[in-house]
Amino acid sequence: NSPNANVGERTHTLVLNRAPEVTLVSPQQGAAGVSRDVVFRWLVNDPDGDTPYSELLVGLSSSALDPVALPTIDDTMAFAGSAGRDYYWQIRVWDNHDTTESGVRTFTVNTPPTCALTSPNPGEMHRSAPITLRWSGADDEPADLSELRYDLYIDTAQEPTHKVLSSSTATRYDFDPELVGRTYYWRVVVSDGKETYATPVSDFDVGEAAKIVEGPVDDTMCVNGTCPFVSTTWWRYATFSVKTQGEPNSLQWFRNGNAITGATGHTLTVTEDEHGDRYRCIVSNGLGDPDTSEEAALSVVYCVYFYDGDGPHNNGCCNGHFVLHGTTREFRINPDDRQVIASITHNGKRLAPEYAITVGPVTAPDSIEVRFAEVPARMKTIPARDQTFQIGDPDPQPDEETGNNERNVHDVTFTYNYFMDSCEVTQKDYKTVMGGVEPWVGEWNYVGIGDNYPANKVTIGDMMLYCNARSKAEGFDTVYTYTGVNGTPGAGCELEGLSIDYTRIGIRLPTEAEWEFAARAGTTTDYYWGKDYTADYPSSAADTAEMNMYAVFHVGDLSTQPVCTKIPNDYGLYDMLGNIFEQCNDYLALYTSSPKIDPTGPKNNMYNAYVIRGGGNGARPWLIKSCHRNGWDGNDIVNAGSGFRCVISQKALQK
Repeated sequence: NSPNANVGERTHTLVLNRAPEVTLVSPQQGAAGVSRDVVFRWLVNDPDGDTPYSELLVGLSSSALDPVALPTIDDTMAFAGSAGRDYYWQIRVWDNHDTTESGVRTFTVNTPPTCALTSPNPGEMHRSAPITLRWSGADDEPADLSELRYDLYIDTAQEPTHKVLSSSTATRYDFDPELVGRTYYWRVVVSDGKETYATPVSDFDVGEAAKIVEGPVDDTMCVNGTCPFVSTTWWRYATFSVKTQGEPNSLQWFRNGNAITGATGHTLTVTEDEHGDRYRCIVSNGLGDPDTSEEAALSVVYCVYFYDGDGPHNNGCCNGHFVLHGTTREFRINPDDRQVIASITHNGKRLAPEYAITVGPVTAPDSIEVRFAEVPARMKTIPARDQTFQIGDPDPQPDEETGNNERNVHDVTFTYNYFMDSCEVTQKDYKTVMGGVEPWVGEWNYVGIGDNYPANKVTIGDMMLYCNARSKAEGFDTVYTYTGVNGTPGAGCELEGLSIDYTRIGIRLPTEAEWEFAARAGTTTDYYWGKDYTADYPSSAADTAEMNMYAVFHVGDLSTQPVCTKIPNDYGLYDMLGNIFEQCNDYLALYTSSPKIDPTGPKNNMYNAYVIRGGGNGARPWLIKSCHRNGWDGNDIVNAGSGFRCVISQKALQK
């Protein structure tokens, strides 16, 4: 408006509003495969600078467009479309004066990819590796098929997050599990570049490889069904069993390397196989290599028992057995913790008195008879079987008495073990067995008297009678036979027509070789406490004191002393050196240098003397060496100064 020269007139200028402008950006006209999360974009311009408002209209036809949101001043808006549908859209804009509508565009929403897990089936157990996982993908948009990409997730967690594969082509994966005995969870996420699809989580189990955790152990089967001490049946069969892990699994038992038909369980029962057969089990379940047990052995046995007038007895040894061995029969006595020796007779013929011996095939009506007895508790085992030692002294001292007796050192080998009294026969022992006689009582020098002192002033004939009497009392054979007795038995007698049977299991005097092997107890020194007799030993008070710890010899009181008061040797034998000379079975003779096996001494008594060993209570140090030997008449009661100890042998000689 402006004043006019003509009074009463005004001039008006009219400025017209310019409508806002709109340009559609996306989706483009006719666009296909648009993501379901559609993002609409447009551009708005208002020439007058007004603030325009926009409204998005969407519909399934161009004639049915509806607002999908409140008006906005933005130029972007999201919309959730439905897969595969055709949509129409338009933008309406306005300012305070005018409204502008865009043209209508159309687009098609994308169809997302799909995926299916085809193997393994949910919960399926797998026992071999690798495990092949398979899946298949699809997309209704042909153009998207080439864009598909698969991500594979595997984990022991129920929501797997560990990606092991990302590929545009693979639809399988060979999975090698690090952990066995576990459940694995897996899924595939597929994408076509626009959208993704995650399959439901599936699972599969990885089995534990079959393994033997506890193998079979040796077992024994008793085939003697008539044993009165076996009232139950379990003795009459053997069982072998295994414990396994990695279930389920398959097992197969083998005997001597050959598969046993039908033996596929955890326990194998044996009723008729051979002694010495060996069994093992193989277990497998397809995961890893089969596992094989250690072998176990079968023992086939007869129970040991005998009959007398009171019926059957087992003498406390029913846990010992005869053991059958293949086509021959090996008869073995297993005495548990006791020392047991046996005399075995086959069809009336005595066999070697051993723990284990083998005879020919045993078939009816062959018979086996066994006598057995426990070794006296005071005896110690002397492990001599298959042992060789040197007997004698290669360099006797010049001042030694009877030094020539030890010359000609030679090897001695034993084929048997034996048992020896741990101490010398005491006066109490002798009186008990021999009816109370006491030959040591009288006008004797240096003879200690008392129950625990060694028996003294007895002849070798008395000693042999003592051995026979003790054998009978303790259930053994008598070793000595004779045709007559001169003198009073037990009090200074001499045996006529003497014969010694070393094959009998009975109590007797030791052979000289048995005595020295037992005295040495594995040592090679002169004394079994590890010292040699030299110019320097013993030469001091300390040396003498040391010797006195082990032996009674020429020091202090020269009388015999009670037994078992000194330190024993390594075989548990007391007083083997010193205190009193000990009688052996052998006649005295010079050694020869040739090796000997199980020697029993010369056959002839050319020197009219028996060997005595160990030295006595008055002996000088060189006379109590392990190798020292001497001799005496054996029947000279006046000069008798020896005692004795006894042995029982299992000498492998056949009568």
